[in-house]
Amino acid sequence: MNDYSRVDMSYAVRLANRAYDADMIFRALAQKPSGRREPGSVKYQRLLDSKGRDAADAYARRTAEKAIVFVASNPRIVDRTDAFVRLTEIKALADAMPWGLYAGPGARRALEGAFCVAERMGGLSFGLSLREWAEICGQETRTTRTNRDRLVDLGWLQRNTDDRLGRTARFRLRVPPHIHSNGRYECADSGGRGWLGHDAFRPEALGDLGWYLLSLTESRRPLRELSIRAGIDPAELEDILGVMVHADLVVGVEQVARVADPIPFLDVVATRRGTLGRSDADRAQHQREREEFRARGVNVRTPQEVA
Repeated sequence: MNDYSRVDMSYAVRLANRAYDADMIFRALAQKPSGRREPGSVKYQRLLDSKGRDAADAYARRTAEKAIVFVASNPRIVDRTDAFVRLTEIKALADAMPWGLYAGPGARRALEGAFCVAERMGGLSFGLSLREWAEICGQETRTTRTNRDRLVDLGWLQRNTDDRLGRTARFRLRVPPHIHSNGRYECADSGGRGWLGHDAFRPEALGDLGWYLLSLTESRRPLRELSIRAGIDPAELEDILGVMVHADLVVGVEQVARVADPIPFLDVVATRRGTLGRSDADRAQHQREREEFRARGVNVRTPQEVA
């Protein structure tokens, strides 16, 4: 049976964004639903009938107070330009980090997936399931979960504490508390979005490191500068760049830059490494799992689905 808590919280947050205080939200939830106006809380009425007014009032008051706290911590963005500016700041700070030393190329690739969804939604807060995240990034779900949790631990993402089992997880992008902005919002080239989830970046092929380096070589860079920027040991950098040069993905020796259109060459890499078609297979498998999940009911999950 649906307990309607999520519906009530969404309703309460909408009211809080309209400058309702806790008492006003409480009274709105306590109103009996009718067809003539926006409904109150079905759960409130059920608690009133089954456990009495004290229990129902306590639920409505608790929901109202949580909505006020949520809106205070997550101010509504009414201007998409404001959202874009704040997202640009976060991305600029992410671009400045040497992820090879900081948290790993895989975490940076997962963060890029979050940026994609935030831009699509036009805000810093969004819902994103683990399966969809893995599909966007071209990573295994287990790997994506590890990278996602790492980003939450580091503070790039804040997970909604009210998320429940069986529901799409909700996140908010933010500047980690240990990183300070200098006020300059200069982002690196986003050309890597077109091949973020390409099969050539599976672990058996170029991996997360290959994606990270290709995304950093939008313009010609000396090897030493690239090593410092990426946080990658020079010897490891030369090894992976050698593979990428041989695959015609980057050009140059002492200074390297990616080719104008890497997609055809990435297709060749994926074909040679036997990873071409993995993304399509994963999407098909995820769709089957979603259909099975819906058939079981929203409150039942397999161990593989627990995130």
